[in-house]
Amino acid sequence: MDDKDKRIKELEEVAMDFESKYIDELIEYRKDARANKNYKLSDEIRNYLDTKLVFVFDAKWGQEVYYLTESYFKNQGRKIETMAMSKRQYVEYRIKQDINAEKKFEAWLYSTRKSIGLV
Repeated sequence: MDDKDKRIKELEEVAMDFESKYIDELIEYRKDARANKNYKLSDEIRNYLDTKLVFVFDAKWGQEVYYLTESYFKNQGRKIETMAMSKRQYVEYRIKQDINAEKKFEAWLYSTRKSIGLV
């Protein structure tokens, strides 16, 4: 690797670090905007973050943030019910699937423990 390639690599690393710091600041600005009931700004920040594959969802306990990559969406087009979804809708769909799977696992674990007398 020559000096030019090394310099390009260093600049790419700095740019990535800058963007992650910038994204984190935007997430905080969004949190503040919601706290101040500035929902328009909050939604604009959320929509921008969506384009960077950073999905922010509001929960009772605060914001939940998902930093995703394009590979997360590789199976989106394989199911008819997910083909027409936006990336945000697909993330919501997957989160709901994960929650349902977790509930089923907890129920199975409880019934297994009960059947062997641990509960």
